[in-house]
Order: sequence, then structure tokens, then C-alpha cells
Amino acid sequence: MSDKRIPLAAIRRAWLDPDLTAHEAAAQIGLSRVHLQRRVKALGLPRRKDGRPLPALPPEFEAMWRAGVSGADLARLIGRARSCVTRTARLRGLPLRRPGFQSITLAAWRVAQLDRGHWRGTLSDAGNREDAHAQG
Repeated sequence: MSDKRIPLAAIRRAWLDPDLTAHEAAAQIGLSRVHLQRRVKALGLPRRKDGRPLPALPPEFEAMWRAGVSGADLARLIGRARSCVTRTARLRGLPLRRPGFQSITLAAWRVAQLDRGHWRGTLSDAGNREDAHAQG
């Protein structure tokens, strides 16, 4: 075990910070992830959940997933890997996508929402601003 003298409060604070991965917490206090985990175990601190917290999702995420928007497009939208999108959908109880699933693009979904008058994204917002500017 490393012989560095690091205050227990610093270890506790870094380990329990939900915004840090184990690697980030270890780097913050100057230990390797393995040495941090050994110290945490010796202190009796709770285990961490693996990975980062779920990303902030657009309110339409569930509708996009159910409509078949591609995982790659959703990943770009939330700034995470496609595997994170799949994991997020699974954890939210959304239906699994089987091999051979035919997805649609995010652009196609947005066009369909605009056609139905449902989507309130930047395109319709821009149109509303132009209309309001013309009236004003």
C-alpha cells in the first residue's frame, strides 16, 4: 500500500463525490485508482456505482427511443457513447432493440414531429422568433 499521508477527509470527499469517476477521484488526491480503492475498503466506505452518472437527457428521449431514432444519433445528442444510450434506455425500462432493428435518423424524427406539430426544438423556436419579430 502507498505510504502517502492523505487526510481521511480528502479520501472520503473524493470517493463520495458522485460527479467523479474512481480514476478522477484517485487523481484528485494523488493516488492510483487501485490504491484509493484499497484505502476506501480499509475505511469501510461504501462501494461506488460503476461508471459515470446517467447523462442529462432531453425530455423527448423516451419518445425518440420508442420511435427508433438511431443510438448513434442519440449518443451525439447527449454527448456520450452509444453504449451509454443503450444502458440508459435499459435502466429506464425502455424496450430492447434486437439485431437487425431498423432505426431512423434524428433528423427524420424531428421532421416527423414538425409535421405533427409536436416538436418544440430549435427549428420551431427560430420560426416563432421570426414571426414575433415580423409582428413587432
